[in-house]
Amino acid sequence: MKKTWRRALLSAAALALAFGLCACADTPSNGADDGTDPGGTPPSVLDEAALTETKANPETEDPEDLAENETWKNFVTITCGETIEVENSDESDMSVSVSGTNITVTSSKKMVLTLRGTLNGSVLVTKPDGKLKLVLDGVTIRSQSGPAINLQTEKRVFVEVADGTANSLTDGAEHPTMPDGSKTKAALFSEEQMIFSGNGTLSVTGNHSHAIASDDYLRFWSGTYVLGAVDDGLRANDAIIVDGGSIEAEAGSDGMECERGYVVFNGGKAELNATDCGIKTSTAETYAPYIDVLNGMIGITAGDDGLKSQSDIRVRGGCIQAEAANNGIKAAGTISVSDGYVFAKSSGNDAFDADGGIAVSGGTAVALASSSDGAAFNANAAGFSVAGGMIAAGANTETAPADSSAQCSLLYDNTNRNALFRIENENGEEVRTMRYDATYGKLLFSAPSLVSGESYSLRAGGTADGAAFHGLGKGGTYSGSGEPERFTAQAVTRL
Repeated sequence: MKKTWRRALLSAAALALAFGLCACADTPSNGADDGTDPGGTPPSVLDEAALTETKANPETEDPEDLAENETWKNFVTITCGETIEVENSDESDMSVSVSGTNITVTSSKKMVLTLRGTLNGSVLVTKPDGKLKLVLDGVTIRSQSGPAINLQTEKRVFVEVADGTANSLTDGAEHPTMPDGSKTKAALFSEEQMIFSGNGTLSVTGNHSHAIASDDYLRFWSGTYVLGAVDDGLRANDAIIVDGGSIEAEAGSDGMECERGYVVFNGGKAELNATDCGIKTSTAETYAPYIDVLNGMIGITAGDDGLKSQSDIRVRGGCIQAEAANNGIKAAGTISVSDGYVFAKSSGNDAFDADGGIAVSGGTAVALASSSDGAAFNANAAGFSVAGGMIAAGANTETAPADSSAQCSLLYDNTNRNALFRIENENGEEVRTMRYDATYGKLLFSAPSLVSGESYSLRAGGTADGAAFHGLGKGGTYSGSGEPERFTAQAVTRL
């Protein structure tokens, strides 16, 4: 049955968001040069398709998080404009009411709610039972007070951003306390899980606090999300899981924050520009507050730490590029890199900083710390081990892997302040070339192709081109002069 209410449209100025996004520039492809084939020549760019595809992760697998596994029989469609039109498949169990410019949907049934059109008001959904599928099908909601959409449910919510549509949600600067004493936190807020899918675009502006928040967890399968917030772009209590899609956030605090759980990337793409941290896990109340990257492309510009975990940070694939005013990557536990690409740069502290130690066993890691006392890898008293992978680091204080490391490393005292270095084997063949973005006093290089007991040469200065991941590459044209410094590789070689 269809019902229609008349209301006057309220005008509102559009809010434009400017995104300072990290770019994947001057970088080689994923998968072709992971540190296991020192003789390979990397292609010229990262393979974005491979880096953003969803990888299966048993740790986050949950069939109940798939909307396609659900059967839906009850439907409400609300179209907003000069009139508010409602189509309701069962008015006896699904109620829609309008008060001024605010719409309330109440039901205990499992249902699909579709929103379309323009509303200068808000939508409140109250569901003491039954799952909800919320379809955003070309809707613009501008709330003057409180969230644009407030989901007071007792079960998970599937949010589908309809294919090919543009959707926009903006909340009011003030959020009244709910009748039960609880507080809403975002322009799009849910008491329960929110699981996002679809191939449309959703822009969310959080004028009160966060853009999107859940008192449970957030999960993203697909879609494009453009977020701006005075506080966090994404905020969840228990977990944030990114399997796919694209997330862009301009945040007055953190790009993504999980209060008492974990953040996992299994794929997708995120570009985060944050006044505080790019990605942060806060406390260990319920789940281990770790950050895990299995796949995905993550670009971060942060005024504090790029990634910050109260537990461990695992990089098992994907590509992280983090530039931060404090630490590039900071963990209260351990930092481990076993695959993928990591670029961490700090302008005021350490590139990598882990209270529980740092272990690199694969992948490619470029670590830069430009402050006078910052370290490329600060493992504190817990130790820094290298068992595989490619490492190029620059700082003004020395970072030395443990002598017991399985893979050889070279430490170089850059007294002449050169910015380009080339390592060659005893036949004069290139091992790797590093073009630093500035001159650093202390350099570190490690690769599987540095074999203990074999002879190598280090050339400083000159010019080079070719494919590179933040300066670390192979296969371009090199021109240099002067005598190289020769060395025999061992666990830690100092020049």
